[in-house]
Amino acid sequence: MQPISKQNLKQKAELLLEQYGKQATLFPHNVALVSLGDDFRYSYPIEWNQQYYNYLALFNYINANKDLYKAELQFGTISDYFKVLFKQLLNL
Repeated sequence: MQPISKQNLKQKAELLLEQYGKQATLFPHNVALVSLGDDFRYSYPIEWNQQYYNYLALFNYINANKDLYKAELQFGTISDYFKVLFKQLLNL
């Protein structure tokens, strides 16, 4: 991933939302689980730092513009995903 900067933040956020939107169509609800990395990622601290801070900048930008993008993004675990999903399902 190219480093996120003030110059490319909006473009990269919209590209990320486009990709997440496509993936979200595979789910029958409005909560999507998107994994980052694979078994051989984050072997070095710099990999983690680069990914984390790039995604953090994107998430913060998108979440600051919820009215525009109609989305909210956050880091979470599989357990977090199922907690939110079950909470939504119980409120139906």
